[in-house]
Amino acid sequence: MYASFDLGGTSLKHGILDEQGNIIEKGKIPVHDDVWAILDLIADQVKKYQEKYEVSGICLSTPGAVDSQTGIIHGYSALPSIHGSNWMKELEKRCGLPVSIENDANCAALAEVYAGAGKGYSDLIFVVIGSGVGGAIIKNRRIHHGKHLSGGEFGYAVFQQKDGELLTFSDLAATVNMVQKVQKELEDDSLDGQEIFERARKGDETCSRAVNEFYFQIAVGIYNLQYIYDPEKILLGGGVSDQEDFVEKIKEQIDIVLEKVEIADIKPEIAKCSYGPDANLEGAYIHYKLQNNSLLK
Repeated sequence: MYASFDLGGTSLKHGILDEQGNIIEKGKIPVHDDVWAILDLIADQVKKYQEKYEVSGICLSTPGAVDSQTGIIHGYSALPSIHGSNWMKELEKRCGLPVSIENDANCAALAEVYAGAGKGYSDLIFVVIGSGVGGAIIKNRRIHHGKHLSGGEFGYAVFQQKDGELLTFSDLAATVNMVQKVQKELEDDSLDGQEIFERARKGDETCSRAVNEFYFQIAVGIYNLQYIYDPEKILLGGGVSDQEDFVEKIKEQIDIVLEKVEIADIKPEIAKCSYGPDANLEGAYIHYKLQNNSLLK
């Protein structure tokens, strides 16, 4: 049995998984930005699981630029205190069990590769669209971390120059930025993304224009990623992907991009992520098994 944890900005999800990766039991604990308190919460939950199960290892999914070899979280996140400490050593010391740690987007990608929409593929790109644009790169069913642990940080890519300002993929395609533009244009700060998409479906001119531009910018990013890496498939995640026509609308915009770039003849294969809200718990477990060369799937 394996204790798996998914650390977010305000909560710590936890679960106990069997050797086949099935989640037997799960829960959630609120957290605040105190690394030592979070480590203690994890250790306490492991002890609770040990009262009922024979726990063989601890699997962690966290934000930030995670060095899976050293156990240190670099970069930035909504929990500044977690960066710099050696999580593997601290938890091994507290629990006396082997520990693995991986970035949360990478964990979600692993869940898709081994148990979701990416199953059966070897080379994929995983794009998450939300407050920014991020994701993961999969090569031969393994995470490509990159020299500086920045593999999959697609949102940093510069896509446009406007009035002397460089605009990144996140500037152009993050859901929150689209919402803010519409709020400003309509002078209504109460509008949220769901209402904007609903208004666009009903024909509202401002919302339709913003949503179409949003989909177009995602399509441009997908086109670029296809030609940079040439994956078998590109998987899309994030809350906005729950829109029922999300993939179809992006496919329409990809067709427009391909029409405009006459030399392009490769149409990206895209699909929504399918694993669901427990993807990070499952992906953390998969990462643990890959680290130990013992994955059964």
